Amino acid sequence: ERKKLYSQDLQWLAGMGHEAGLYIGGKELFIVHGSPGDPLYGGIMADADPENLRKSFMTIDCDYAVLGHTHQQMVIRDVVEGATLINPGSVGFPLDGDPKASYTLLDIDKGEIHPRRVLYDPEQTIKDLRYLSPAEKDVLSHIYRTGSYPKG
Repeated sequence: ERKKLYSQDLQWLAGMGHEAGLYIGGKELFIVHGSPGDPLYGGIMADADPENLRKSFMTIDCDYAVLGHTHQQMVIRDVVEGATLINPGSVGFPLDGDPKASYTLLDIDKGEIHPRRVLYDPEQTIKDLRYLSPAEKDVLSHIYRTGSYPKG
């Protein structure tokens, strides 16, 4: 919650860029919350058209592109010239129809990617929603229990 952050924390967050590049173990990582074209709000879905994916990542020179925003765990290999796209998913707010917490391990040395899922009981988190409006609590409770937005 923003109110709980100190001013120096807010300044630090405001100074962060929307994307980053890292060089680790001889491999280049491109890290972005959204997508190359829209670093903050862009979302890449697992069923994205391969040609559109290639166009989105043509200007990015990396071995691994790590992104988020959609909260949908996925690994797509060879997006552009050997680059692998990784979305680790979400530990606390999954939106791919699987309510388990998701994360992904990347072993740079071995070139291995290990998506993981962990079962957890969301009921304590749901109890902590007591300060929200009933409508907000209903939506979030559904997401925590099912891993998807309510229909309708």
